[in-house]
Amino acid sequence: MARLLILTLSSGEAALAVQSRQLANQSFQDFEHEIISGLPNQAAHNRLYRTIMDKASSFDLFMKLDGDMTFRTDNSLADAIRVTDEYPDGQHFAFPVWDCFTEELTLGVHIFRSGVTWGEITDDLFVDPDPPNARQILWERPPAPFVNHGEVVSDFECFSFGVHKFLK
Repeated sequence: MARLLILTLSSGEAALAVQSRQLANQSFQDFEHEIISGLPNQAAHNRLYRTIMDKASSFDLFMKLDGDMTFRTDNSLADAIRVTDEYPDGQHFAFPVWDCFTEELTLGVHIFRSGVTWGEITDDLFVDPDPPNARQILWERPPAPFVNHGEVVSDFECFSFGVHKFLK
């Protein structure tokens, strides 16, 4: 089975401690978890994508999570990895998450296969470009959604989410 690096972007979210506890209980355990924090949004995303490219020889897969995301079951990682195993030609897997703010599905979890690349991100708002020339699979059936977004939040996070959505 694949070796996974989970990269979580965090700006002090209330759910981060919950996410970390949930990772310890996942049935799939062949992963490392790194938290990218203390950086502005654009710089954090550039660091995330640079980490994926720099560590391509050490991991098979990379999962991008946000600090306000939580797992729905203890099998969430195993289920997601199984999808990537079924489609070895896929390089970018985009999974919907259950958004607790809007009570609907929205794209949110991305898994990248080793070898994908990005250029430098220069936009301050739209910081999630698809890796160019990578075969993307938009996965819209089970096991998705295997992650919730905004399940554990502070009042400030709710306000910030509204402002972010308004700007986009």
